[in-house]
Amino acid sequence: MDKYTNILHRCIKKDRKAQMEFYSLFYPCIYNSCLRILNNPMDAEEVIQETFIKFFDHAEAYNMPYPDLERKLRRIAINASIDVLRQQKSFFVPINDSFECEENEDYSENEDLNITIDMIQDAIDQLPNGYKTIINLRLIEELEFEQIAEMLHITSSTARSQFVRARKKLAILIKNLIYESAN
Repeated sequence: MDKYTNILHRCIKKDRKAQMEFYSLFYPCIYNSCLRILNNPMDAEEVIQETFIKFFDHAEAYNMPYPDLERKLRRIAINASIDVLRQQKSFFVPINDSFECEENEDYSENEDLNITIDMIQDAIDQLPNGYKTIINLRLIEELEFEQIAEMLHITSSTARSQFVRARKKLAILIKNLIYESAN
């Protein structure tokens, strides 16, 4: 029996030490998923706690291989994160809303791009919550549009159109950040 399976079986038996080991094992990836969606460490921590409590209360139902359980825990945490955003009522930008972000006219398509991870993260952080969520679910969590639609209680076509709009806005924001850093 591998270490993960041993920890999981001990969690099913409500072994507190095993629960701490399990928490330590899965915390980083689940926390990062929540933080990318919520952009608030306190909200992410709260969602993490709820996720692990839900898991420990019903651990026997999650007796599955490591990668499957990690995906399941992430999905629980992502759904809870989306619920937090819904409660904050700051989720989607309506299709007809304009987004104040104009492309910089001085930017040339042929310039060398000096893009950093921080620039990309800054640009993502500037997106409205709905766009930020779609970008994270699609590009970072690598979910299919059908899965995103199910999580967000929208249609697949709405998920796709929101993603296309979010990607366009993200590209403009990144170009503006590159231009600003060059000047």
